[in-house]
Amino acid sequence: MTPASAEDAPRLAGLFVPIVTPFAGEDADVAFDAFEQNIRKWRHEPIDGYVLFGSNGEGVLLNTAEKARLTALAFELLPVGTPLVVGIA
Repeated sequence: MTPASAEDAPRLAGLFVPIVTPFAGEDADVAFDAFEQNIRKWRHEPIDGYVLFGSNGEGVLLNTAEKARLTALAFELLPVGTPLVVGIA
């Protein structure tokens, strides 16, 4: 969805925290269950928004399918309207 004007764009202000992507096992697979637990814990705190794949450096270790699945999971678990900044590079 593209905002119609700057006034319609989401406000990015306040406390934004990085959600770490956990890895597990010998193959360092993404631990989706631990990722979900992280979000469930953080969403009850006074946080204004979240950042995925941007500040912890794990983004380069994830393929497109993993990023898509983690992003979808975050949108599913966070309250509607919660800002989510996603590093896609």
